[in-house]
This record gives sequence, structure tokens and C-alpha cells, in this order.
Amino acid sequence: MKTSAALAMIALLFGCGEDLGAVDEGGAPPTDPAALEAWLLEGRHSGWEAEPEVRDRGGFSGARVFVNASLGQTLVSGGAHDVGAAAVRELYEADLRTLRGFAVVVKVSNTGHSDDWYFYEQYLGQDGPQVAETAAAACLSCHAEGQDHIRSRGPLIKR
Repeated sequence: MKTSAALAMIALLFGCGEDLGAVDEGGAPPTDPAALEAWLLEGRHSGWEAEPEVRDRGGFSGARVFVNASLGQTLVSGGAHDVGAAAVRELYEADLRTLRGFAVVVKVSNTGHSDDWYFYEQYLGQDGPQVAETAAAACLSCHAEGQDHIRSRGPLIKR
């Protein structure tokens, strides 16, 4: 199945409230782009701590942030995040209902440098991710302002 068709299917599933399969209660998502795409399509992040609703984000139109247990804990306690800390941002169209893609960040090492973070961004209708690398310059330009490269603040509301 082509990537764009698979992502279109997930958009329909999110909109219909269908069961997306097993969720990952707190582990880190994979950082291999193909495996991460499958992980997202399975809705594995849907059981994580999340913002209560899609919010207008200006440049991103709409978004809803999900964080795994590791990231959720350090967003509250402060300090550096542990390896395996991760967030998924579902990206939405201006109507705040139509899923348009995903952005993911995963802490993959703990050296204190920007290459500790893996960034992934995928939009519906486009084959392959637009970003899938550590220390992605376009991502770091905004993430450098956050607490250990994470701009969300905790605690988020449980889904």
C-alpha cells in the first residue's frame, strides 16, 4: 500500500473513532522511518498522556500533543529528559478535525547535544517522511527554546 493511501486510511480511522489496535503505554516509538510510520498508523501513541483537544497552533493550523510516560514525568519534574522520552504531535488542517500528518520527537542519547534527539515529520498525501533524522536543523530552530528540546509543558491531561 502506498504511504499516502495508508495515511489517508488512518485519517479516516481517527475521524470515525475506530479502534486503532494496541497502544504503547509508555515505551519509545521506533526511529526507523518505515517502522515509525507503521507504529503511527497503528495508533500506538493514542493511549499516551495527551492534550484534551486539538488546538489552533497558527503555523501548524491545528495540533494535539501526546507524550509517553517518561516525557510526561520530566515535563512535570523538570530537568533533562531520559533516553526514550518521546512526543507525537498530530497535525490537523485549519478545520481542527482533518488529520494532515504527524511530527515525532524521540530522545535517542544523553550527551547533552542537539543530536540526542530524533525528529520525524510526515504529511498525508506525500510519500515518505519530510524529516527523519537526528539533530534536524529545521526542527532544532524551534525546539532549542524548550526544556531539553521539548516545548510542551506538563502535565498534559490524560486521554
